Amino acid sequence: MPSNHSQFMAFFASYSTFFIFLRVEAALSERLFYTMLSIVSMCGVSYSRVYHGYHTPEQVLVGCVVGVFTGSLWFLCYAFVFEPIGHRVVNFRIARYFCVRDTSRVTNNTVFEFQSIHGSLHQDCERFLQHLDHKAQSLSHVDVIALKCEINNAFDQALAKIAMTDHEDEQIDKT
Repeated sequence: MPSNHSQFMAFFASYSTFFIFLRVEAALSERLFYTMLSIVSMCGVSYSRVYHGYHTPEQVLVGCVVGVFTGSLWFLCYAFVFEPIGHRVVNFRIARYFCVRDTSRVTNNTVFEFQSIHGSLHQDCERFLQHLDHKAQSLSHVDVIALKCEINNAFDQALAKIAMTDHEDEQIDKT
């Protein structure tokens, strides 16, 4: 019986190697570091299975071969089958209901999340202002303008706090 632990680690190492080298935009040294880290982890787990007497070297080797094969196959399926149809799948009614998003082409998660939050806050603010215009029939024109100014100020303060937090995170990362 092949080692499931070795199989999983080989799957992870092969998939992550493909992903890191073909999808991640980083320096070559970073990509090599993370690839080597996953390969060393795979070797460590495989060695521990034999060392502790849970499997024979042949079982571990078969597990690794199966893991590399399935990890490579899964990456190819993802890259050439699932990813091309992903934009269509996220538009299905059930996918929209569960808020499924296709983030396969996101290269920088921090920037993506900031832009998503900024856009979402802006859209929410605009919707609220439109709602306020419709419901403001009972308020005076001056009250509506004052309320809109308050909302815009609150929106600007929220964005400033987000930007400040991101700037602080960048400063921490640099140290």
